[in-house]
Amino acid sequence: MEFLSGKHSLEAAIVNMADEIAQRHHDIEDGIEYNLISKDILMRELSERRINQLEKAYYERFPKFHKSIEYFFKDIRNSILTVRKKGFLFKKIYGKIIVNILTTDLILNIIYNLEK
Repeated sequence: MEFLSGKHSLEAAIVNMADEIAQRHHDIEDGIEYNLISKDILMRELSERRINQLEKAYYERFPKFHKSIEYFFKDIRNSILTVRKKGFLFKKIYGKIIVNILTTDLILNIIYNLEK
């Protein structure tokens, strides 16, 4: 990260990452809206097996944050169930899932690196 080299502050790096997350979110929503991204492929990426793999990786990397990770994945699973039950909310809820994954990853990595 550039802020580690002294070029930018930690705050600037966080704002930069937040902008990246927002941009990815909008790109995915646009892709869904204009049928450039298949809903079926996105739902496969949210399979229970994939979510379990991601959850396991989080537990291994961030063992101190067990409760936060547990809560985070409970929310993701609830959001996925909602998408499966109410397909018309797909774009909105999938966007929420993407933002949740990216922001949680950012937060946990910042805390992890600051504690080193």
